[in-house]
Amino acid sequence: MEHVASAPDGCTFSATAQGGAISRVAEEAMAFPGREARFEVSGDSDWDDPALDDANRDWVRRAMDIIEPDALTGRYVNEIAESGPAETRAIYGDAKLARLTEL
Repeated sequence: MEHVASAPDGCTFSATAQGGAISRVAEEAMAFPGREARFEVSGDSDWDDPALDDANRDWVRRAMDIIEPDALTGRYVNEIAESGPAETRAIYGDAKLARLTEL
C-alpha cells in the first residue's frame, strides 16, 4: 500500500479477479498462462512528459517487484513492456515456452 500511495500521477496498480471459464480450461490447452490464478495484477502508467519517463517506469517496475514473491508463473503478454528471453520465460514458464517454441 505504501508503494501505491507514492505513485506519480498517471500510475496505477490493479488486481482483476479471474476464475470462472478461464480457470476451467487446462493450462496446457492455451498459450495464455496462469489460468489457475485467482487474480491478474498489473502496474500501469500513462504520461506525456518525457521528463517523467524514468520515474514512471521505475515506479511500475518496483510495483511488480513487490508482488513477484507471491506471483505464479505467467503474465498477460499484452501488458508487458519489457522484452527479452527472461521476460518471455516469466510470461510462459519453462514447459509452456518449450511447447510454444516447438509449435
